[in-house]
Amino acid sequence: MFENQDIENGNIDIIILNNLENKGSIYFLDIINNNKHNPNYSQIKIICQKYFLIFYVENLFSLDDIFGDLFDLIHKNEVISLDFIKDLNNDFKKNCLSSLFSKNYDFSKKLKLYNLFLNANFNDAMEDIEKSLLGILFQENIDIKNVHDFIKSIVLKKENRVIVFNTLLRKILEIRKEYNELFISDSIKELNKEKFIELIRKVNIMKNMIEVFLLFWNKGINPNRLKQINETYIFNQVFDFWSNWEEKQTNDEEFNFLTHCFFMIHTLLDTNFKMLNDIKTNLSRFLHDLEDFSNITENKIFTPKINILKEWKAQMKDLKLIKNNITNFAYSTLNWMKDKKVQQEELIENCLEIFKHNFENIDRFVLVDFFLKLDEFKVNTYIKNKYIEIIVNDFCNKNKAMTQHQFLVKSLVTKFIEMEKSCQFHEKFGPRFNVIFLLNVFQLHPNFKEYYTFDLKHESEEQSRFLFLLFNDIQYYFEELIENIKKIRKHEKQESQMQPGEIIQIRNMIKSYIAYGMEYMKFVEILSQSNPHLFTSNELVDKVAIFLDFLLQEFAGPNTNLLKVNKPEELYFEPVKILSGLGNIFINLSYDKKIIPALSNDRQYNSEYFNKMVQIIIKKLAYDNQTWFKTGLLSSLRKKIDEYKETKIDYDDYDPPIELCDPLMTSLIETPVKLPSSNLFMDKHVIIKHLLSDESDPFNRELLTPHILEEYNKKPEVVFELKELQNKITAWKKTIILK
Repeated sequence: MFENQDIENGNIDIIILNNLENKGSIYFLDIINNNKHNPNYSQIKIICQKYFLIFYVENLFSLDDIFGDLFDLIHKNEVISLDFIKDLNNDFKKNCLSSLFSKNYDFSKKLKLYNLFLNANFNDAMEDIEKSLLGILFQENIDIKNVHDFIKSIVLKKENRVIVFNTLLRKILEIRKEYNELFISDSIKELNKEKFIELIRKVNIMKNMIEVFLLFWNKGINPNRLKQINETYIFNQVFDFWSNWEEKQTNDEEFNFLTHCFFMIHTLLDTNFKMLNDIKTNLSRFLHDLEDFSNITENKIFTPKINILKEWKAQMKDLKLIKNNITNFAYSTLNWMKDKKVQQEELIENCLEIFKHNFENIDRFVLVDFFLKLDEFKVNTYIKNKYIEIIVNDFCNKNKAMTQHQFLVKSLVTKFIEMEKSCQFHEKFGPRFNVIFLLNVFQLHPNFKEYYTFDLKHESEEQSRFLFLLFNDIQYYFEELIENIKKIRKHEKQESQMQPGEIIQIRNMIKSYIAYGMEYMKFVEILSQSNPHLFTSNELVDKVAIFLDFLLQEFAGPNTNLLKVNKPEELYFEPVKILSGLGNIFINLSYDKKIIPALSNDRQYNSEYFNKMVQIIIKKLAYDNQTWFKTGLLSSLRKKIDEYKETKIDYDDYDPPIELCDPLMTSLIETPVKLPSSNLFMDKHVIIKHLLSDESDPFNRELLTPHILEEYNKKPEVVFELKELQNKITAWKKTIILK
């Protein structure tokens, strides 16, 4: 402790200078600590501040030393440090801050000093420092709690919010640009490992920023406060994630912090999720293509690149997904959208990504309930399909029963039908596969098999349309599968030449068609076991028969050798498995007598092919210990079909009058109906089959549905015309029988 005489005779100056040389600026703290009860404390502090400024100037070019001391001083006693610093000259403090933030010190130290000067009510240079600190957030992987405290000190001030959010948006766009340069440009060919690691690091930091804002969200949000989120932010602020936001004109209206926080989380989520998904997808694709090319050509030139891609893929596994309170945020978003009647697809898509990555935290009832309400939001088909994909992934990962919902199956069937018009031809296959996968899960799961198959049991216009479109798809899958298998066969026999890239593409297509086709076949096999009547309705039975006879001809006909390829297991191609599934469907449908006329009518049906299928099943023991029993049932069905063909009269072979023929099929009308707009008579089964895939009059393209057709044909004058036509058809048939 300094005495009065030390101050009066100047000894204090000599003592301070001598000790500064040995102890550095930390010595000031010793002085303040030792003299805080000294009656001359104010004078001693002024003297210390004078020499601190001198010491600072002398060490101007070795800032590491002086700030190292200053950090120690603050760390040991912040209250005294604040008292010591707050009265320092403003020019010094501004100089001090500017010099400090031009150095590469770690974030926690800078944040400590920033908070010290903030508490000292020094605001002259704070704006520049805040910008500097915000930039550092994207350069160093720091403790989330520190970041939260720093951002809180800034964003809670209204005048600083624009700086905070604009800085974050700018950094997001910078990271997106780096991603494009690495993965979308040709630089992927160089496999720049350093750039990739840097990008992954920044994506991970962005995840930290999401968690920071989630801390704000979860501390300040409750159901009542959701109403305070201003939906007009979407239209006034920058919410187009990838546009040039600097060119946007924002409205002068002020938005509260909750609104800013809500939309900033969604902006960060959109970037984080999309980029992670894109990177994972690209890595898998690059790796798969290079490995296939190397295997086909037996060329090892790509081995180094393959090894690098494997390293990158391993690093992706280390990225931690956001877990804390994220599902609550998603539910809050969906509730807010519902209450405010907001229809912003980006927000729904972010919620879907949250559900996708947080299965263990999902309330399945909420998930399904919102799925059933998607139509209220008028979202596009892509969003609906993605929602189905998430439910599918949930089952694949958990294999648990979803909370039962009475409208789930009906909604899935409706979505399947809607995809016919809302999706491009090839775009519908993936989402439809997901629907069929889910329906198979529902039918097979012991806990709710009966509950979910209840909606599939009953015939209806929608049910018939669903099954008709299903058979359109499955027929296409197997036609494409067979065509591509034959291409591989020709290449292996050197009957045609293909480039390695073309071979890879065909092999991948084969795997997809097999996966889709077998899942659809499983659905038909399961449903037909308990509900064969659904497949033998007048509108559908011919379609089913054509498909079954097509498979019979291709896999048990005269050209099966064309489907023999090397290593079929690598393509997941199992013809015997296809035949066993086909046999089960034949057996299931044989319990309904309507299938026999349909199979016998189809010109593709051949009794020899049926026999060959039975022989293959016996030879391969396709049904294990049930093989003999099931092949007995199949043989019995074949016998019934043959007997029916012998007794059946095919009236079309006798050239019926044109006025008695269906104008589309030029075959004899069995059950006449009249089209309301074109006024033509058609066979009811023919027009219904047409309407199941295209709800329009085939002759003038005007709207026509089964319901409109049915109502029109109930009119008395139409009923009279139909009876007259039916009488003519019956009379003509009698003339053929008499012959």
